Amino acid sequence: RAVLLGHLTRGRFMLGLGPGSLPTDAAMIGLDQSQTRDLLAEGVDIIMRLLTSDEPVTFKNERWDLRDARLHLRPYSHPLFDVSVAAVASPIGPQLAGKHGIGLLSIGATSAVGFDVLALHWNVMKERAAKFRTTVDRDQWRLVGLMHIAETREQAYRDVEYGIEQWFHYFQSVAAFPQMAVGGGNVREMIDFVNESGLGSVGTIDDAVAQIERLNKQSNGGFGCYM
Repeated sequence: RAVLLGHLTRGRFMLGLGPGSLPTDAAMIGLDQSQTRDLLAEGVDIIMRLLTSDEPVTFKNERWDLRDARLHLRPYSHPLFDVSVAAVASPIGPQLAGKHGIGLLSIGATSAVGFDVLALHWNVMKERAAKFRTTVDRDQWRLVGLMHIAETREQAYRDVEYGIEQWFHYFQSVAAFPQMAVGGGNVREMIDFVNESGLGSVGTIDDAVAQIERLNKQSNGGFGCYM
């Protein structure tokens, strides 16, 4: 499906991989949350073999049974479309990115625990790349966080009032992030929490620049993109 989308979009497709962080998602497909990272590692190994080699893949575990598996199409992009693996705090994402020479998507970059390990994650990528003789590139490292920019901070706050409460509800109740239990429905306190905790930047261009500079410093060398 990924390769087909690459053809349909004439090379504008990017593949993101991750273990899934929602316990409800794991439960719905019969998984314990503790199984997801090992399955991600095995899955990425298989996917990268299929994408980068013409050799058929045979593999079996308790969930998958591949027998001389191969792609129907080769990737449209040469040699391959952009592939990234997600990470929050666990080193599994950086380990896989380094092993396969693919990008890292730091979806927890602005959370307290994700922010603290940014430089460590890059070091893990470099170490694994050296071990497996691949190449990692800071330009392929993407950091993810909340940001809204307006001409004034007051305007930015007004802009995000619509929807911010639902956003908090999702992360508190669905994604099971207890730290998102903020404000008791007070929208202003929610937005203040985003800014004061470093989780995001709701304000002016200067506020946005300060957030990027903070992340750039913590990454100990820079990153390619902020999403």
